[in-house]
Amino acid sequence: GRGAGPGGGGGGAVIRLTKVIPAAAGLGGGSSDAAAVLMALHRLWNLSLPWEEVLALGLTLGADVPIFLGGSAALAEGVGERLTPWPDLPEVPLVLVNPGVPLATAQVFKALAGPWPDPARPLPLPQARATPSDDVAALAALLENDLEPVSRRLQPAIGAAAEALRQAGARGVLMSGSGPTVFGLFVSDDEAHQAARTLGAVHPHWLAIAGRTANRHPFEAEWAAWRQSRTFFP
Repeated sequence: GRGAGPGGGGGGAVIRLTKVIPAAAGLGGGSSDAAAVLMALHRLWNLSLPWEEVLALGLTLGADVPIFLGGSAALAEGVGERLTPWPDLPEVPLVLVNPGVPLATAQVFKALAGPWPDPARPLPLPQARATPSDDVAALAALLENDLEPVSRRLQPAIGAAAEALRQAGARGVLMSGSGPTVFGLFVSDDEAHQAARTLGAVHPHWLAIAGRTANRHPFEAEWAAWRQSRTFFP
């Protein structure tokens, strides 16, 4: 869209959003959309805001919006606003499976009970290994989601989707966010695409998509030139 922002004599912007990532899927689709809109408005209105101000604005829209403004892999702490850069992780094939059942994040947190794990527990940083199989094994060793047991109790279809991924050859399986989407890691792109086709055929009401993990956002080069604060990524 076109328009003038704050201080630009009025006007605004016309935004058309075409959703591809399913809503309420535990994939951060809404938050990544919000981050992209912030980026677009910043450019459209020529605001030249300091990077830390943009991150703070993103946090008011959602706890996981800041990490989508960072452009690369990071460790998120606090409610998602304290971000520490991670080295590039191995990029491996994966398959996302959404079993097509509703599950609100608020519902999951309301049902959450019991102690949280030690927040000081160190997270190992996997390095690139000699073979694709080793890369997948290194990432699979990191997979952990404390919300998954709760979400599985609320929606048993999550467990069914996870088991189907394992049966299809996934080397590591985990629920994404608060669910209901789960993902599985594969050694090759061919294996991932074949698994997605098989799962989609056997479970036509599921959404099964093959893709790859990524260390860098497509806009990273542009965003790097914009950032002016060292509070996020040096």
